[in-house]
Amino acid sequence: LDDGPCLDTIQLGQLEASFRQWIDETPRRDVRLARRRILIVFLLIRYTGAKLNEVLALDPFADISGQAVCIRDLDAPDRRQRTIAIGERLGEEILRTLADPDFRDSLGNLFSVDPAFVRRKFYERAEACGFAKRLGGPEMIRRARAVELVRGNMPLPAVQKLLGHSTPNLTVAHVSFSDEELQRATQLFMRSEEHTSELQSRLHL
Repeated sequence: LDDGPCLDTIQLGQLEASFRQWIDETPRRDVRLARRRILIVFLLIRYTGAKLNEVLALDPFADISGQAVCIRDLDAPDRRQRTIAIGERLGEEILRTLADPDFRDSLGNLFSVDPAFVRRKFYERAEACGFAKRLGGPEMIRRARAVELVRGNMPLPAVQKLLGHSTPNLTVAHVSFSDEELQRATQLFMRSEEHTSELQSRLHL
């Protein structure tokens, strides 16, 4: 991970809040549904570290459960898969959204959205928060998640596997994690992350 600037955990939270406010700003249900799809794309990138094209290629009804997301590496010749654990609250929110009949109907071709459109909306939300536009790009959100995980003491090899990196740096080249170990490490981190978030929320009440 290079040391260039990226959003920290608090700023990522502000960006997420901006997406949620954006949904509530319109009285039109069809527009809210379309905006909620963009929010789900953001949440998946923000909490799984997946690439934008990987998220847009998901079949949400087959690839997302209440506990994990199955992501295919579209850049790998064999399109290998990695399963990434997600927090309980995020899983419940996504499943609740997918269970909404109107949302299901609005998906049409699943998450098949123009990537350029998604990027524009990410940039707009970043600017609405007062951040530099580029810091809200999908690649920068993915990178910010990686930095967040490393700073949260998740082992670097696990972070690299979670992100789908095929060439870990030389310092960890001989350390490997099975899919089961990766899921356990991610679940532990997500539980700790959710617990910390709850404590912070209570402190601000």
